[in-house]
Amino acid sequence: MDDRFLDLYDRYCDGALSPAEQDEFLSCLGDPSWRERFVDLALLETAVAEEIRLRGMTARDEAEDPVSACAATGDAARSGGSRRRLPAFPSGDPVPRRWLWPALAAAALLAALLPWALRDRRSVPSRPLVAAREAPAPSESGTPSPAARPVEAPAAPLVLEDSNLPDTPAVPETVRQPALPPDVASPPVPDPVVEQVSLPEPAPGETVLELPPPQPWRRPRDRKRHDAARGERDPAPYATEAAVAEVASCRGKVHMLAGRQGGKSPAAADQPLYAGQGLQTVGANSTAVVEFPDGTLLELGPETTLLRLADGEGAGGKSAFLERGSVGAEVSPQPAGRPLVMATPHAEVRVLGTRFTLTVTGAASRLGVHQGEVQLTRLSDGSRVRVGTNQYAVVTGGRPLATVPLRTRAGLLALYTFAEGQGTLIHDVSDVGDPLPLRIADPASVNWVPGGLRIHGPAGITTFGPAEKIIAACKASGELSLEAWVGTPDNAHDGYVLALASNPYNLNVALEQVKSPPAYRVRLTAGHSTEGGAPLLSRRAPPPAALRHVVYTYADDGTGTLYLDGVPGAAHRLPGGLSRWDTNFRLALASDPRGNLPWSGELRRVAVYSRALTADEVRRHFEAGAD
Repeated sequence: MDDRFLDLYDRYCDGALSPAEQDEFLSCLGDPSWRERFVDLALLETAVAEEIRLRGMTARDEAEDPVSACAATGDAARSGGSRRRLPAFPSGDPVPRRWLWPALAAAALLAALLPWALRDRRSVPSRPLVAAREAPAPSESGTPSPAARPVEAPAAPLVLEDSNLPDTPAVPETVRQPALPPDVASPPVPDPVVEQVSLPEPAPGETVLELPPPQPWRRPRDRKRHDAARGERDPAPYATEAAVAEVASCRGKVHMLAGRQGGKSPAAADQPLYAGQGLQTVGANSTAVVEFPDGTLLELGPETTLLRLADGEGAGGKSAFLERGSVGAEVSPQPAGRPLVMATPHAEVRVLGTRFTLTVTGAASRLGVHQGEVQLTRLSDGSRVRVGTNQYAVVTGGRPLATVPLRTRAGLLALYTFAEGQGTLIHDVSDVGDPLPLRIADPASVNWVPGGLRIHGPAGITTFGPAEKIIAACKASGELSLEAWVGTPDNAHDGYVLALASNPYNLNVALEQVKSPPAYRVRLTAGHSTEGGAPLLSRRAPPPAALRHVVYTYADDGTGTLYLDGVPGAAHRLPGGLSRWDTNFRLALASDPRGNLPWSGELRRVAVYSRALTADEVRRHFEAGAD
């Protein structure tokens, strides 16, 4: 088999293998021992070819044929028998391509087969091919020193030491470092698999390849430029920050303002808010609620812009800037020395724990306090005032900074705040005269809500008897005010929100909501009007799905005015006063006392006065809210 392999190898070098012989030759190379033999022969052929070229250049006139002698020696060492010798070439002639190309082809085939040859040995731990020096540590700047970068293999062969390698003929030193002309490529030298041995220290001047080479240093990539090239967006600007609050709820068109990043995007419930961000409500029906982790709530009204939310890190407290609109706040108790600070273009409010409403309109800022105490500072001159429960103050140019009662009690006769939250009774909490409670005849037709009552069917909500204290006081004063916070009705027909009457044809006064076109209407018996009352229809249609402040006032001069959200909506004149009122009529909510013209919707804070509220008082009551 050895002779057959050598014969196939010779024919391979001559390029004379038939297809059948090629298959036989490749089959032989499947044996690890023959692959090693092939490597040995290829190395020797390469060295011999190089020796031929060098001898031809330096010993042109030498009579002895060195190639034949060297080839003979190599043949004997390899096969131990006779085989074809490499021919001698005339001195001075270049090395024929017939032998150079087979040598190069052998080396190329060797490079291709080497991974296959090494496959059987990769299951055992690999052994270093050459001595490896420890890579130097990076410099303090973090950039690897030049010595730590990959070192290219030198032209000289590696120094190997392995007792298992087959003996190879000695090659003159000139073969180890040949000077090849530019047009001749040096054939690659394969890396044989070797046993691990202890290598001596390299001799002075000896080149040793350091393995494994360290990874080359790379400049950190520009993340923004990289992501932009891939069409990706930058990560969220607040991805590593903790949210300071969240959007607890929103209705209508609400925008989240990105703060330092600029721009805005649609807001949604449960969306986190980060330091520096804000909210903006757009439109008359848009609202939003911001909730802080401690339960503090900021309720944005329509057409409101709230900026620069902060969570109170360090020595400061929570803060925000109200640019325009209205914010109702319910502030949980804050840590001592760290109040919530709300600023406007004109004033600053400091709060430790309270309920208040802050409104910015044009050149004025208005603060109304429903519970607790708030410090208000005017920014233009630094003047301060403390605003307590049921008080308000206005900051504007040319007006003294002082507190004023938030809601008036002058002329109050009956007040229903729906604070019970359950049961069948609605208490009169006016503390004026004898209480005038209301009874719910059908509790299944109502649902209690915080601060209000939602009616969804004929509930029969009336007083137990005639509303004597109301009727008597209004007949005496000749004036009247009805006030109610009214939610959007669900019914498909007209209905009474409030009525002081017996039936639709016999009444003193009634506040009615009209289905089509949407409007509020007041019927009042005054002067020479009929017993059905003179109607007054509001010119402003109530927006859908909203809680509205509705007030009707009648003055002793016969002027009646219907207000919607603090603004006059309609007016009429009915001279003659209220002397014709019937003293036997009961007060009813969501229908007349007999259940006629039932109304469905939500009611909050219903009040009756024996005088006509002024336009300023109506506006203040609206700004005070339904609570």
